[in-house]
Amino acid sequence: MSAHQPKARGSRAEAKPALLDISPLTDLLSFHMRMLVLAVNRAYDEAFAPTPLAGGTGKLTTLMLIAANPGMSQSDIGRVLSKDRPAMVRIIDHLEAEKLVLRKRHPEERRRYELVLTAQGRASVKRFMAIAQTYDETFFAPLSDREKTNLSRILRKLRLAYQSDTLGMGG
Repeated sequence: MSAHQPKARGSRAEAKPALLDISPLTDLLSFHMRMLVLAVNRAYDEAFAPTPLAGGTGKLTTLMLIAANPGMSQSDIGRVLSKDRPAMVRIIDHLEAEKLVLRKRHPEERRRYELVLTAQGRASVKRFMAIAQTYDETFFAPLSDREKTNLSRILRKLRLAYQSDTLGMGG
């Protein structure tokens, strides 16, 4: 069998994927960032698969923002996460269906809702944060502590340049 022939596995033959020449892209930092965002999202989905936060982005961050800022509005969270209104409605609808979040009418603005955690949401925050910290540690394990600190500094600097309104107090 030559090196270019597919190996037989069971009754089907599977070809080894060809290595692609990505040299035109290797100097583009944005290419590396996009590829890593995909990898981070996959790792997140795997880590959160057994929880109501699996699938898609924004659920954990939304939950943590509500925990830290009880009574904040859906539009406030959308601004911080750079998500449009329909995306935020889907996230809040999901968290509400999972009995983690409750929408309460704002006492002075009838069209505005305040978001608060339910008892189940409050009880779940610590567990979800532990999952997030474990997946974060696992994903970034190839980096030294110094490299992680430098990466965090660089990412914050870029966010300050392009998303300063999303940094908040802890940014």
